[in-house]
Amino acid sequence: MHSVRSQHITIQTSPCIRNRMRCALEPAGSFCQQGVYRLSHLFRALLFTVTCASGLLYGSIAQAQNQFAQSSAMDESDTRSITKANFLYHFAASNEWPAEFMEGPFRLIVIGNASLHAILSDKYAMKSIGTQSLEIVLLDDAELLKKEPFAHVIYSEESGETLQQILKFIRDQPVLLISDAADGLQSGALINFVAVNNRIRYEINSEEANKRELLIGNRILSWAVK
Repeated sequence: MHSVRSQHITIQTSPCIRNRMRCALEPAGSFCQQGVYRLSHLFRALLFTVTCASGLLYGSIAQAQNQFAQSSAMDESDTRSITKANFLYHFAASNEWPAEFMEGPFRLIVIGNASLHAILSDKYAMKSIGTQSLEIVLLDDAELLKKEPFAHVIYSEESGETLQQILKFIRDQPVLLISDAADGLQSGALINFVAVNNRIRYEINSEEANKRELLIGNRILSWAVK
């Protein structure tokens, strides 16, 4: 008869498997609880991250909505400024000044409207009026005109006494004074912007222009409402 020898078989397990077996065999409060504790912290961290991301997303959406509302409110004003800028440039380019004022820079002054000045500078600063370089100036107040050299074109949105004050500064010089006021022409402006069917148009005081020895171009006259 053959003798039977007992054999002891050793199974090699990895640390990961041993940990799982240990977690299954050990009672609560041992190694397993540490794993659960770590998973709990991981879940909390993930939840915190998702919450923060949601908050940032909501904040971004709210900021975008606010910016859209602000830009929408500005659209109408910017459109008006763009239209006025186009008109002002054509007024400068299509009218004629006395010969002695057609040398040196052609100066266009905007009083109080920074948006209009910015658009004019952006679109037309590199252009010229005939042989004259175009110089576009922004003044915060009409009082500053006292210190300014001669300007071919002055634009102001003020009315009444302020326009009368500007007229005193320019006296009888050939200055094309342009306004955007209900009493613009009555207060001495040569050209005044008006709204016609929600569009920007303008009216002209040709008699005053003749007094100042300014020759209004035929195209400018044809575009006027009166």
